[in-house]
Formats: sequence, C-alpha cells, structure tokens
Amino acid sequence: NRIYEQASHDLITNKNRLHKAVQLTFPEIEHLLANPRGKNYWSIALRFPHPDIVLETKEADIIDFLKGLTGIGKKRANDITQSLIRLAKVACPAVKKNSAHVRGLKMAINNILSAEEECQSALQEMAKLAPKRDLEILTSIPGIGKNTALRIISELGDIRRFNNPSQLNAFVGVDPQVYESGNLTAHLSISKRGTAIGRKVLYLAINQIQSAKKAGNPCHIA
Repeated sequence: NRIYEQASHDLITNKNRLHKAVQLTFPEIEHLLANPRGKNYWSIALRFPHPDIVLETKEADIIDFLKGLTGIGKKRANDITQSLIRLAKVACPAVKKNSAHVRGLKMAINNILSAEEECQSALQEMAKLAPKRDLEILTSIPGIGKNTALRIISELGDIRRFNNPSQLNAFVGVDPQVYESGNLTAHLSISKRGTAIGRKVLYLAINQIQSAKKAGNPCHIA
C-alpha cells in the first residue's frame, strides 16, 4: 500500500505536469476525447504532442495507430482522426515541435504510464495477501470498492484486535488531544499519532460511503 501511495502521488504530480505542458504544445488536444485522461488519451498525446506532427503524418497512419489502442475500432479511429486533424489545423501552439516542452510532455506521459502500471501491480499484490472474508465484508458496504477495501485492510490489518472504535481512532490518530491543567480540561485537535496514510484511506472511505448515500444507496454505517 505504501508503494501504491507513492505511485499514486507520482501519478497526480505528472498529470499536473502534463496539463501544463499541453497548454503550450497542443492545448486543443484536450478536447479530442470526451474524457482527457486514461491510457488512450495519454497514448495519443504521446504520439502527437504537437499539431505539426499531426499534419505531417498521413491520415491512414493515424487511423492505423488509433486502431491499435484499446476499445477503438475502425469507425471510431476514423472519427477521432478527423477530429485530431481538425484540431491540429486550428491549433495555436506557443512552442515549436522540437521544443523542450514537448520533451517534457513526453516524459510526463511516460511517468504517468509507469506510475499507473505500478499502482495496478501493487493492488494485485494486496489482493493476493488480503483475507478474502474481510474483503467481502468491506466491499459489501455501499460506496467501498475493492481498491479502497484493499487499502483499508493493508493499513489497519485485522481490526478484530481493536476492542472498540476509540482504540481504532487512537491507532490512526483521529482521537482528540486532551489538555489538563489544574481544574481546566480542554479538548484540542486530533492527535495525529499513528499512520497518516491510514487516516487518508479512512477519510476516503467515509467520503465514498457518503457519496453512495446521496446517490440513493444508503446503509446504517453512513
């Protein structure tokens, strides 16, 4: 889970770098697909980081490249190609195709693809190690998917060792600090003892449970 967390952080960092680089090299490409993220978008931006590269490439070669991507057939490849060429013709890049920004864009995408692969590998390893029954129980809670359940198990371990919620709160550091002086007793902010990643994962899980509740799938835990 710590490797997953690190790879996830790298993923976010490089996505931000990619967005900044695209604004200089080929901002219009972000309008090519309905969702400008995911492996297909990254692969297209890696192959065509600048509009000049699009216009220098034969239409048939672009179609063949797109057909090699996951879930893209001949018709969709042709439609995307036409859109890509149209965007390239109206594009106003701030840098040339041999700019360092183009190299930086490619580096960011390669880092994204590597981090995404590392995340998936880490999740697969966690799935092999996680107790199956615990995984079934957690995923039965509306809002908690397999990935989140795996991360909860990895950070908290066997929660049966906690006798009550307060012990679990203390383990992840969300228990309140108490200040005592003479007759004064004050409750301060949370202690933040234990694992910060554990707090993050639980916060993520709670948000997902709340989202499921708002979407019409409530449960008593919400």
